[in-house]
Amino acid sequence: MEQETVLLQRERIKAKLDKKLLAQAMAVTVKAILTAIEAEDDDYWVNVDLNVHVQGGRALQKLARVNVYGGLTKDLARDVQAGMGDDLLMEKYHLNSRQLERLLRNLVEADLITSMQLYERTSLSDSQVTRAFLETEKAITEID
Repeated sequence: MEQETVLLQRERIKAKLDKKLLAQAMAVTVKAILTAIEAEDDDYWVNVDLNVHVQGGRALQKLARVNVYGGLTKDLARDVQAGMGDDLLMEKYHLNSRQLERLLRNLVEADLITSMQLYERTSLSDSQVTRAFLETEKAITEID
C-alpha cells in the first residue's frame, strides 16, 4: 500500500512538470551549451544529466554532470564500421563502457551507423566465448 502511495505521488509530480516548461528549460540548456562550446562547424555530442533534490518545496541539492565528446563521432562511426572492438574503442577515445554504449546509441539515432551494425557488436565476442568455456571446464574439473 505504501509503495502505491509513493507511485501515485511520483505521477502527480510528473503531471505538474508540464512538457512546455520542460521544453523551455531544455531550449535554454541547449542555447547555453552552444554558446559555451562556440562550435558552429564542429561535431560534438553533449550529454547533460541533471539531478535536483527537492524537499519541503525547496531545491536542497543540485547536481549537473556534463560530458562533451568533441569531434569524434564520425571517427567513432568509421571505427565501428571497420569492426573495432569495444576495448580498443574505449582505449582510443578514453571512454568507459557506459559512455561507449551511450555514444553507440547516439550514432544509430544520427544515422551514422545502422541498427544492424550495433546489433552485430552486441553479439558474443571471442573473449566472452573463451571465458565461458574456461569457466565451464574449471567447474567440471572441480566436480570430478
